[in-house]
Amino acid sequence: MFGKTQGRGDGARWPPLTLSADEHFIRDAFHAWRDALVQEAEQLGTRRYWLSRQGIAFVERPDLNLSFATTPEGQDNAVHVNVPQTAGSENPLSGIGTAEDGTRYVLRQAWLQPNEMSPEAIRDEVFSERTGLAPVQVTVADRPSRRIWHVVARLDDVSAEEIRDETASFVGRCWSARLWDRDASGDRDRLAELFGADERGGQSGYAIPAHERLLRRRHGDVWLALNAVLAREGIRMSKPRHLAGYEVDAVIHAPSGPLLVELKTGTSAADIYAGIGQLALYPQLLSRLREMPRILLLPGSPRSALVAAVGNCGVELHSYGYASEGDVTFSAAFLKRCGCTI
Repeated sequence: MFGKTQGRGDGARWPPLTLSADEHFIRDAFHAWRDALVQEAEQLGTRRYWLSRQGIAFVERPDLNLSFATTPEGQDNAVHVNVPQTAGSENPLSGIGTAEDGTRYVLRQAWLQPNEMSPEAIRDEVFSERTGLAPVQVTVADRPSRRIWHVVARLDDVSAEEIRDETASFVGRCWSARLWDRDASGDRDRLAELFGADERGGQSGYAIPAHERLLRRRHGDVWLALNAVLAREGIRMSKPRHLAGYEVDAVIHAPSGPLLVELKTGTSAADIYAGIGQLALYPQLLSRLREMPRILLLPGSPRSALVAAVGNCGVELHSYGYASEGDVTFSAAFLKRCGCTI
């Protein structure tokens, strides 16, 4: 919840890695990574691409150097990930790491160069604090690295979509680090006050149930379908991501005023509890959301008693339909609430 992307805060998700010094091996790995990104990307220019599902853009510069942003225009750079000019050295900020079993990982140092959005360099512990990312243990020339490294994406034994998702998560964290301001640390303190510190267990791995992956895919399908419907009406939908690292499902910029929307893929009691709770908490954590009407969007047609109960919580309840083929339809009442012509 709250946009966390790593299962643990101590880096146990990633095995120890060795920084590759083989130029051909590194270039082949970067080609594989680039091909996975381009596979589902919309090409907006000669070398500019947009991944709508992941919400990131990238520009492919000469020699496999990639520049990432979080808008299709790609004007404000979040992070560069470049083929290292000196293979096996810690001086380049990017590289390829390999695990003991040969699995390849795209690596990036905890170091963001200054740009217009962040005039000072963001590096080392400051980078880790602002992104919330855990470093990975890296060996360089048979000794522990003196620099802090993070995994951008795993390249082997994963799908191309997983590579895109992991890359987008890293890019989003870098962008949040660049947008960091004096309120962000206070927001983190507020989260700690409300929820306590993150728990840390003793296991070094975890499993993701198959049905959870299916629900996440469905969630993305519904979000993209809604965005497409609204775009045809000239209505913008955004997905605000807070500097402290969490994000809301959607803010719909309706003609009558912005709407805060939480989307669920089920109608169980747990789904309702989670949705109502998130809609209650988000406005307390992000002050700009406080005056927005709150909407819980559920699949199917909820019972009238549930509609009334949710309404008594100050939340509007609306519905959508999801067909087995992935087709999504939204209720007329919901589309009208968003300002669409029906």
